[in-house]
Amino acid sequence: MAQLKITLTHSSWYGDRMQELELPDNWKVTISRMQDAPELNESQVQESFDKPIGTKRISELARGKKDAVILVDDLTRPTPAHRVLPYVIRELDKAGMDPENVEIIMALGAHRPMMKDDLEKKLGKEVAAAFCILNHSIYDHVRYLGETKRGTPVYLNESFLNASFKVSIGGVIPHLYAGYGGGAKSVLPGVSGIETIVANHKLPHGGIDRVDGNVLREDLEETAKMGGLDVSVNVTLNGERKVAGVFTGEFVAAHRAAVRHARSIYSTVVPRNQDIAILNAYPLDTEMYQINKSLWAGYESVHKGSIVLFAACSEGRGFHALLQKYGRLWIPPEEGGMAEKLQERTLIIVSPNISYKDVQQNYPEEVVLVRGWQEAMAELKSRHKGDVRVAVFPHSAIQIGVHHP
Repeated sequence: MAQLKITLTHSSWYGDRMQELELPDNWKVTISRMQDAPELNESQVQESFDKPIGTKRISELARGKKDAVILVDDLTRPTPAHRVLPYVIRELDKAGMDPENVEIIMALGAHRPMMKDDLEKKLGKEVAAAFCILNHSIYDHVRYLGETKRGTPVYLNESFLNASFKVSIGGVIPHLYAGYGGGAKSVLPGVSGIETIVANHKLPHGGIDRVDGNVLREDLEETAKMGGLDVSVNVTLNGERKVAGVFTGEFVAAHRAAVRHARSIYSTVVPRNQDIAILNAYPLDTEMYQINKSLWAGYESVHKGSIVLFAACSEGRGFHALLQKYGRLWIPPEEGGMAEKLQERTLIIVSPNISYKDVQQNYPEEVVLVRGWQEAMAELKSRHKGDVRVAVFPHSAIQIGVHHP
């Protein structure tokens, strides 16, 4: 039988490689792509720093300050911080800041510490070798500042609080709780203590694409204000994990400008009533704990059928201090909402790097794990006969559904 071939990118931060998938050519396949955007050139990135949003440029704000911290997200986020860090460093240099007085804090939240190779990937080799870099810990070196209006106890990283100038770099990609990443999320959960993160995560979840009226986001933005975040650098991405937009400025105003841009490039037409949805977890496919952010497209496009989650999970299960088994925010799979959503849907995870035990501990028992595409196709062919409608989402983790024809 003739085959239809589609190509997907996978393994964010671990080669960003391409893989060809073959489907029967008698299947009716729709490639549901996001609007996307080209990569910014150097002058376009520079313009964001020359014309900040809602505040003066970094070189003016930092003038006369004795030291600075730069918050940067980790490898679970696809943000190519190495593209924008040199601009932040040049701005601090223009302000007269001694590089010896600039510290980079990896805003890990409850994720694992970053090692030498990780830092070189995220920051670039030159920056990783030249600056003092701190991995944030949710357990140590935090100071209590009081409570937010919603009762969240605020514990923030001491080094962050002690710095006289504070700037963050974050990726503005869809987020299940906060609407989008970026902005104040570099502070909460980025450099917050465990009590702060737990309390914030227990607030009502705003859902993907919702920032205004999102109680959880309001709470983390209040926390960032309490911590004294001066400027945020917000990055939107294209489908190749390249910088599509940079929005620098006051951390709320710049973030909202980035959200508007994100909506324009991540927006995706979502076909309904499909038999199969193939979801690519790239560029959030470094670890298992991130890949569920892709599932929205399967729930929207398949009412009864199969959802195939293509996920490299280069770091395997990954690490999240609060969400792993027996962590303070861990929910046994039989008690979570996924089991209900999968009553008439079969979830097939395609990944060579997670174990059956990983899946057993984190997913309903009906979820199927396969190691490669041929095995996935065998599962699909056994479940679907005749005219089969298939929707493919090449970057499901960052796509947003806006139309439903």
